[in-house]
Amino acid sequence: MKKRRIMLILALSLVFALSGAGIVSFAAETPEDGALSMATVLQTKEGFRENGTAQVRTKKALAGEYSVTYNVSGVTPGNGWIAQQYIGIDDAGSFLQINLFVDSAVTVNKVGGESAGALVIYDATTDQPMANPRSLELGGDWFTGANYIFKYEITKTRLHFYFGLASKIVEGTDAPVSRGYVLLDDKTYGEYTDGIASFAPYAADRSGFSMTVNSISVKGEQANLDMTSMEKDAERENVIANQDAELFLADKFENRSSAQTDFAKGGTFSKKWVSELPVSTDGLPNDADVFTSSFEIALTTSAGNYIPSGLQFGFAFGMPEKTATPATEGVTAICGKLPMAGLDLSVGNGTDAIVHETTIGDASKIFSANDGGIGRLYVSLIGKKDGSLKVTYKTDHPSDADATFEYTGIGFYGFITFFVTADDVAIAGESTGGSIAFQNILLPSAQKVDAESVSLSDESASVRIGESKQLTATVKPDNTTIKTLTWTSSDETVATVDENGLVTGKKSGSTVVTATTENGLKASCNILVPVEAETVTLDKTSAVIGVGAQLQLNATVSPENTTDKNVVWASSDPSVATVDENGLVKAIAKGEAKITASSSNGKSAECAVTVSVPVSGVTLSETEKTLDAGDSFQLTATILPADAGNKSVSWSSSADNVAEVDENGTVTAKAAGTAVITVLTADGYKEATCTVTVKAPVVPVTGISLNKDALTLDVGGTETLKASLSPETATNKGVKWTSSDESIVKVSDKGVVTAVKAGTASITVTSEDGSFSATCAVTVNGTEKGGCGSTVAGVSTIFGLAAAGIAVLLFRKKAK
Repeated sequence: MKKRRIMLILALSLVFALSGAGIVSFAAETPEDGALSMATVLQTKEGFRENGTAQVRTKKALAGEYSVTYNVSGVTPGNGWIAQQYIGIDDAGSFLQINLFVDSAVTVNKVGGESAGALVIYDATTDQPMANPRSLELGGDWFTGANYIFKYEITKTRLHFYFGLASKIVEGTDAPVSRGYVLLDDKTYGEYTDGIASFAPYAADRSGFSMTVNSISVKGEQANLDMTSMEKDAERENVIANQDAELFLADKFENRSSAQTDFAKGGTFSKKWVSELPVSTDGLPNDADVFTSSFEIALTTSAGNYIPSGLQFGFAFGMPEKTATPATEGVTAICGKLPMAGLDLSVGNGTDAIVHETTIGDASKIFSANDGGIGRLYVSLIGKKDGSLKVTYKTDHPSDADATFEYTGIGFYGFITFFVTADDVAIAGESTGGSIAFQNILLPSAQKVDAESVSLSDESASVRIGESKQLTATVKPDNTTIKTLTWTSSDETVATVDENGLVTGKKSGSTVVTATTENGLKASCNILVPVEAETVTLDKTSAVIGVGAQLQLNATVSPENTTDKNVVWASSDPSVATVDENGLVKAIAKGEAKITASSSNGKSAECAVTVSVPVSGVTLSETEKTLDAGDSFQLTATILPADAGNKSVSWSSSADNVAEVDENGTVTAKAAGTAVITVLTADGYKEATCTVTVKAPVVPVTGISLNKDALTLDVGGTETLKASLSPETATNKGVKWTSSDESIVKVSDKGVVTAVKAGTASITVTSEDGSFSATCAVTVNGTEKGGCGSTVAGVSTIFGLAAAGIAVLLFRKKAK
């Protein structure tokens, strides 16, 4: 229901220039008429379902010194709160809260802000703090049908509150009595009193409780408001309490009011509510929306039956006088068409009868919740100065859609009225009476309304060359008279904008699109027309990977100054291979897939990916090999399994200076040493090795010589002979030493010659490689080297020296 209501009721505040100063409000034509009126300073919300109460509040924030007066009547059995008033509600959530109790008690609190708390109430006659605020007696019980006045007056130093019987004030026999005040310091006056003022009926136990706010005046400007009953029902179980004060922020409420009247079976009466001032379209352009209104019509009967005849109701405008009727020449009326749920639009012709010109809506359904499933109609109207009128109509039946009708030649200048006429009301079934209500009424405002703000749907946007972007402007308040905007682009070579805010990209660059209201307010959007990608390339155009393997692809977007270098990756067959947002490819199953990288403007590049059986291992034809330098041999790699898809391998040597291997596995020995040849698979990085040993080349012996070819020794003497092989680089340097007669001379394997006895012999050295030999002739003398003669002489010499030494010692002793 709530969605349909919002959709159907065009809650646009209308702009009117009136022929005189003041506010549009409704005054009762007869004393018994119900009071319905609205003022530009007021807005109300009826039946706030979430919390079950009705509120009335100022439409705009009040500032400085001001007064707010409420005329209230009702019935309040029992004790407890009856109402809460709020002064200075603002977006910051700071305000003054005044609580009224049935037994006439009053409390005042600062809510929100830095200094929240209770304020002291002073007696207006003694200027002393009141010991007991509950002593503010008004005389008699509260709300037993009489009207009461609540007035709050803000000055720079005080908040005064006045209470009194409305009847005495009307008769001039009494004035509102000052019931007390609170002192306002500069901070409280500045922080807590500027803002929305609100009145909320309240009851802890609403059984038998009802309250009507009959009228409100702000700074002396009065308007009447008929509020709905506060009787407790299933849909209104709770009421707004202190902790729910944030619900009073201005954006929670709409500019709506209501009017309701009861009727009985067979009843006859006439009621209407007429605006105090006429609507004027002077000074407005022909295409301006000069008449915008919306309302709901709710019809109920005691037993839910329909009304076949005897009840007429409707809404009329363009009345030249307050006393005019819907039949008056030029008056346009939208009237009920009972018992059906359709409406008639008629234009008066000056006779007593209403001229029915056009039927609005579906007139085939009965207007009754029980009998026809329809209990509410929704109507909205938009009229322009040129006389065109657009009416949107809907019922609350779930199968009904919006119906829109347009008319021309309609006059809007004049007074506005809602009316209900009963003439022997007939009600089907068991119903004995009922009520008809005009609810959620949106009336035209009483003055030309200038735009206060304008905003755009986007603060910044990107538009491609040749493409368009729709910007939407919102002009506030909703009832701004002229919402026409002027759209401009700071650089039309980059992007243009038409009269409806449609932006079209022309070339790369930036510009600012601005919407300007009729009174000069502006809102802007930064538009970027990006540098487009010209090409996309990938670092691989094809690849083979095994199942379960991954492959990273990298994309390059050109030119370098492309604004948006992001690419979107996609696989032609995700069951074979997937790719993530970063270009990482994962092989899923054997097959082929194309991986594509695409720029935001449609440029793309592809890589053909083949997913094969993965490699599980690799073996070599040999694992060990010995070579002579310069030799070569072929290693063969075998990939496992035999049906592996990617059989690519790479070869490497641990020592290229010993043995090197080419890309085909051919190994060449370079120099003596050991090298490990490794084969590595491209898929899975499996490897196998072969150890290669390279031998040095053999250099044969070509000759041998000795450092001496003859040698003479005494018996027991020794001499070492040295053998030299030719060439010096001969591989086998082994030699063998021999003596021709070992009884005369011996030779060791190191070439050491030892003389044994006198005589002659030859020493021969022979090479192991080639058996080359060289000989040295050795002569041994007969006297042994170092024999007995030499020994005796030596001993005699020693004894001689010893004796001489003793003689010298004895001579030195004797001399002493």
